[in-house]
Amino acid sequence: MPLTKESARQLARLSEQDKVLDALQLELDKIPKAIAEIQARIEARKVRLTEIRGRANQVGLQKKDSESKMAAKEGEIKKHSQELNLVKTNDAFRALQTEIDKGKVEVGDLETEILTLMDQLDQLAKEEKAAAAEIKAEESEDLAEIQAFQKDKAALDAKFGAETQKRDGLKAGIEEDVLKHYDHLRKRKPGSPALAPILKNMCGGCRMTLPPQFVVEVVKAKAIQTCESCHRILYLPEAAGAVAPAPAEAKPAS
Repeated sequence: MPLTKESARQLARLSEQDKVLDALQLELDKIPKAIAEIQARIEARKVRLTEIRGRANQVGLQKKDSESKMAAKEGEIKKHSQELNLVKTNDAFRALQTEIDKGKVEVGDLETEILTLMDQLDQLAKEEKAAAAEIKAEESEDLAEIQAFQKDKAALDAKFGAETQKRDGLKAGIEEDVLKHYDHLRKRKPGSPALAPILKNMCGGCRMTLPPQFVVEVVKAKAIQTCESCHRILYLPEAAGAVAPAPAEAKPAS
């Protein structure tokens, strides 16, 4: 499959058009990631609010449990206090009094625990209020940002479609075998040019120095010639009427 001057010219134009499409695709690929990051922020705020409410519920249950224990302990103290008037021996009296004193200490500990839990509930209530306010304040801005990205995507999709139509038009003047070879290289390395100009005996893609005979074969245009290093299709810019990029520093041929 020879790469004629006309094919090289059309292929060079197609390659430039693919660069336009690759740039658009790059921008399109960024949008879902950006939207996902915003949605993750929204979800993180909701998760934090749920966690605060869960902690508050747990502390509330602990407070009720402590209040129940304190009420039971106060009932025992009251019962033992009444029993003091019924005992007939000093040993029994001292035993009841010991239980009463022990119960009062436990009630005091439970009161302290309940006060601590109440402080925690107050703090959690403040955190919940702040988290809810943050969600309300940030959510509208986040949703507006998502809508802006979606609008950008719609515009990019439309532009991508128009540029794809241009590409389809450029394929018309290229032999099927040449185009198939070109598209195969494109698929192997998406987003990377499949075509490279020869610049001062160098591959314009990877900047590897090409043997003189290799350049001669490209000039003959009897078959497609690809760079042994980067595997791009090589062409002569002057033959294709294309503007070549400035050469980079040469690398030694392997």
